[in-house]
Amino acid sequence: MNFTIDEGEFVAIMGPSGCGKTTTLRMLAGLEAPSEGEVRMEGRVMNTLPAHERDTPLVWQSLALFPFLNARENVEFGLQMRGVDSVARRKKAIDWLDRLEIGEFAERDISSLSGGQKQRVALARALAPEPSVLLLDEPFSNLDSTLRVEIRSEVNQLLTNLEITTIFVTHDQDEAFVLGNRVAVMREGRLIQIDPPHDLYRQPVDGWVAGFVGDANIFPFNKSVNSVCSTPIGEIPVLKVADNPSGILIRPEELKISEGNDGIVEIVEYYGHDAMVLIRLKDGTLIKARTPAVSNCQRGDQVSVSYVGMGAALL
Repeated sequence: MNFTIDEGEFVAIMGPSGCGKTTTLRMLAGLEAPSEGEVRMEGRVMNTLPAHERDTPLVWQSLALFPFLNARENVEFGLQMRGVDSVARRKKAIDWLDRLEIGEFAERDISSLSGGQKQRVALARALAPEPSVLLLDEPFSNLDSTLRVEIRSEVNQLLTNLEITTIFVTHDQDEAFVLGNRVAVMREGRLIQIDPPHDLYRQPVDGWVAGFVGDANIFPFNKSVNSVCSTPIGEIPVLKVADNPSGILIRPEELKISEGNDGIVEIVEYYGHDAMVLIRLKDGTLIKARTPAVSNCQRGDQVSVSYVGMGAALL
């Protein structure tokens, strides 16, 4: 991989398990050496600089809090290692716990805190020394869905205000798209694409990325006449973003379902805010379409499908 992160930028890294996301963070943190190449920070080569001398704290998925220290003492630890005197580090630790809304638990044993409270302590410990770069390795993955969204929003607002350069590993597309100014997608140890969320979603570099970052209908590319392609659901305008296209990408939300006879509904997956509908067309093609939750689409219904997007991407 080869990429540059700007000061104050928030980059999210996604990819399948084992693709190298955490290894990348470990190399940035100084816990693992690159087999080749250089890690640079503000122009300085960091390869031989040990972890404790780097300004790149890493918040682990397991949090790695010290069980023999209370919440405040955990936050003070990094400051103590930097030689901050006891009065100053105590004040700073309490200030950060307050900012993360757990100041009242400063003297609590770590074992007595909930998962969300421990998460906040781990973030406070990493942020207290005011690092140049913050590394996050799936720090929200152990939280329930409601708390996860709550803390994610708080962290997003906090880090945006602090303008701390942040690199964040996640399996969750929503987290990557919500938090990342850019999202990097890895596969088998390689960086496949890094772009702002909108560009990554609308113009993926290939079919694998298209399917990894969201639901996708991919039709074979035959030919394009006046930037219009023929598909199983009719002619569709396309975005010319591929030199030698092999497929046409249509996202489910770009399709509209209405009464008709293009195909039959096979499955309806209801999500609350909307539903995913799988439709078998007359030619046997199976496509996915998103529909509002108020839709009364049912399995076995005969329907028509039309394209309502601004232009499909070529892969």
